[in-house]
Amino acid sequence: MTNLRKIQTAILAVLLPALAANAADRLTVTALNPLPIARTRQTIELTRQQLAPLGEQDLAKIHVKDAAGKDLLCQAVDVDYDAYHDPDIVIFQSNFAPNETKTFTVTAGR
Repeated sequence: MTNLRKIQTAILAVLLPALAANAADRLTVTALNPLPIARTRQTIELTRQQLAPLGEQDLAKIHVKDAAGKDLLCQAVDVDYDAYHDPDIVIFQSNFAPNETKTFTVTAGR
């Protein structure tokens, strides 16, 4: 495995969100960039299982906001290409400064 591949793998592992249920209607997602370099347009993915506490089956109805309350563009994606074409994850992106931790709020709606 090349050094670049090891770094990419480490970054992806660290950016996996930590979820905490605040209430039945929202989740808090925390993502961390532990590296001493900025990381732009990092994709964060949330699985159907991680989003289950929201009780929303239609992942296209998931919304993500940053810590300032600004809506972020997010997308429901079918990654297993099943016969039903049901989305399995929701993805969104964010820029991270060196050693930065960010918090996002995830809700279900229309």
